[in-house]
Amino acid sequence: MSEADLFRQYAMEAMRESSKTTSENEKRTLINLACIWSQAALMSDRVLGSSFVSSPPDAGEAASPAGT
Repeated sequence: MSEADLFRQYAMEAMRESSKTTSENEKRTLINLACIWSQAALMSDRVLGSSFVSSPPDAGEAASPAGT
């Protein structure tokens, strides 16, 4: 299981728990926690996964020949 998959599992668990609680404050806290775990999964995918796309080079770098 990848790190991102583990984070997604934590997010789902937090959402499940939020549906069980009757406290609005606890529900809101668990939903926020689920959002944070989901963001961590997305960031893990971008950094460690195959979906990573590097940013394009600066315009100055693209215009200059290699090695100069």
